[in-house]
Amino acid sequence: MTETQHNISSSLLKRFLILLKRNRLAHAYLLVGPQHAGKGETALALAKLINCEAIEGRDSFCNECPSCRKIDLNAHPDIHFLKGNLEESIKIEDIRELLNQIIFKPFMARKKVFIIENVENLTPEAGNAFLKTLEEPTA
Repeated sequence: MTETQHNISSSLLKRFLILLKRNRLAHAYLLVGPQHAGKGETALALAKLINCEAIEGRDSFCNECPSCRKIDLNAHPDIHFLKGNLEESIKIEDIRELLNQIIFKPFMARKKVFIIENVENLTPEAGNAFLKTLEEPTA
């Protein structure tokens, strides 16, 4: 990540921290930008920010608590990834599997986080199924 990308990501995280402290985070966010702009890193940082066990009184996540470390290792049970490559479509079966995970309460985190890479590759059917969930989120 370039210094400019880091500064943008840091600025975004500060905004998200304000929303988090005010209990005003939305249930979904779409991070948009060119390839290699730092969207994935920002999404992971946001997942840490939301679920850091030592966030109270801090200006950012700690990077040291069990939750932050598990997110770094891609081993957190409540942080889910749907990774499609640039050439592959994300099919409705993939979205249905993700939606099946949404209904369960978090295992150890405050909030479950689902990160979908290359969301623009959703098939129309998958997009419609996912859009329904975005428009009518579960409690």
